[in-house]
Amino acid sequence: MPSKLIITDAEIKLGDSDSKITIRIPKFELRQNEIVAVIGSNGCGKSTLLDMIAMLYKPDEIGEFNYTFRNDEYSHVEQLDNEEISKIRRNNIAYILQNGGLLEFLTLKQNISLVKKLKKGKQANFDQVISELGIGTYINKKPMELSGGQRQKGAIARALIQEPDIILADEPTSAMDTISAINLMTSLTNRVKCSDSSLIIVSHDLSLVNDYANRVYRFCVSQVNGETLSVLNEEACHRG
Repeated sequence: MPSKLIITDAEIKLGDSDSKITIRIPKFELRQNEIVAVIGSNGCGKSTLLDMIAMLYKPDEIGEFNYTFRNDEYSHVEQLDNEEISKIRRNNIAYILQNGGLLEFLTLKQNISLVKKLKKGKQANFDQVISELGIGTYINKKPMELSGGQRQKGAIARALIQEPDIILADEPTSAMDTISAINLMTSLTNRVKCSDSSLIIVSHDLSLVNDYANRVYRFCVSQVNGETLSVLNEEACHRG
C-alpha cells in the first residue's frame, strides 16, 4: 500500500529554561486509505505532531518529510514555499481541532459550506454527511449556541465534506459522553474507509480508538539529564 506521508528523524524542542521537552519522531508513516491512531499522556506532543503534519509548526530537526497525494503529486515539505503550503492545506488536508475551530460569526451550515467553496476537486454530498452525523436539527445555529459535542460534530462534518487526502483529528470526541463518542467514531471511520482519505486521530484513550485504527503509535515520556523526552514509536501489534 503506497504511503501518503513519511516523516523520519524529526525533533521538536519546546518550553523554556524551567520546563523543557524534546519531542522525537524516529519514523512516522501514513498509508493510502489508512486510519492511524496516536496516543499518549497529556502534554506528550500529540497535538504538536498534528501541527507539524499540517505545516503549522516547523521542526527543529528533520530527516524526511514527504507527502504523496492522490494525483501522485510528490512534495518535499522542506522545499515548499508559503503559497504551496497554503494550497496543500486548502485542497489536501482537513484539520479537526479539539474545540471545533468553527468561525463564531457563521452558522454551522455556513461554516461547512465555506470549505466547499474554497476547496477544489472531489467533495462529498452535503446532505449525506449532515444526515450521517445527525446534525440537521441545529445546522442553522451559530457555534455559541452549540454544546462542545455539537461543535465537534460540526468540525467533523466540515472535514468529511472535503474528502481530503488526509484528515487530522485532535481528540475529536473529547466533549462527548462514551456512547456519543463511539457512535461518532464509527461514522467518522466508516466515511473515511469509503473514500480515498486517510485519517490520523489523536487520543489519550486507547480503548476508544483501538477498534478503529489499522496501526497505533504511542508517545513514551522519560526524564533524561533533567529534561523531558517524548519519543513516538509504533506499537508492535498491528490491525492492518
